[in-house]
Amino acid sequence: MSILAAILLALIAGITEVLPVSGTGHLFLFAKLFGISAAGAEFQTFRGVLYLGVSFGLLLYYRMQAADIVRENLVLLGLLRPSVQHRAESFGRRLGMLLFFAALPMLPALLLNGLRTRLEQGSGALAAVSVLLCISGALLYFASRGARGKRSIHQATLSDAVYAGLFQIPTVLPGFSRSGFTLAAFLSRGMEGTAAAELSGLMGVPVFLGAGL
Repeated sequence: MSILAAILLALIAGITEVLPVSGTGHLFLFAKLFGISAAGAEFQTFRGVLYLGVSFGLLLYYRMQAADIVRENLVLLGLLRPSVQHRAESFGRRLGMLLFFAALPMLPALLLNGLRTRLEQGSGALAAVSVLLCISGALLYFASRGARGKRSIHQATLSDAVYAGLFQIPTVLPGFSRSGFTLAAFLSRGMEGTAAAELSGLMGVPVFLGAGL
């Protein structure tokens, strides 16, 4: 893999997480374009490193929310004194719980790794990934058209988090967008667009960190 190809793939990984499109699918397509074997150990290892980079990028972008989660859980453990403004039921603590329960469904998703590998190595991999990309786009299109929700991020519940977390399971396959699927899930639960996008982005931190590791 050349330095130029590595830089372009890294840019694609970052851009496709900001946009509700499949990063895994686009990495696969561009690897094909650059003549890189998606089944090779070099690409698989490099993709893992990209996932770590995406998780750190998201963590940097959502650093204020992350700081609130850490601070308020330290208060809960008695390792930090609460401020005057500290509430008994703080949102940072609740947000941490939402992200934890949203990430749990990704554990059984590891079982799909073998299917993803077979799909990427198959003779019809290019056509299969292209079809999955189209399905992902259609889902987000119809979800956004029917979105009329007004619930804010402070009104998100544990059931919302688990529901959106379940939508992450099929996104192990290249072509299905994690951000797109979770965004569609939150919109279908009546969340306002900005709140849905923020929750979807925050959910990516533990998912990409785990995937990278």
